[in-house]
Amino acid sequence: MVSCCPFGEGIVTMKPDFKQMTRSELKKYIRSNPTDEEAIRELFVNRRNPNAKKYPYPYDMPQEEVEAVFKAKLNEAGDSQERTSIN
Repeated sequence: MVSCCPFGEGIVTMKPDFKQMTRSELKKYIRSNPTDEEAIRELFVNRRNPNAKKYPYPYDMPQEEVEAVFKAKLNEAGDSQERTSIN
């Protein structure tokens, strides 16, 4: 939804109501707006499965090693998405 600001500052884009969106609608919105922290928070914090397995942060691991693990997992996830989209 778009509306004009009453003080003539231009057009202001209104955000959708994330709480009313389905999970798939919210994911689609986040793909289009990857920097929208409010939408990301709704999906990954507010709608988190309370029974999801929790992993403690590895404070005893050097930062470089933590980054390497995350990069490897992201690459692994990206590879599996590519395989899925090719099929």
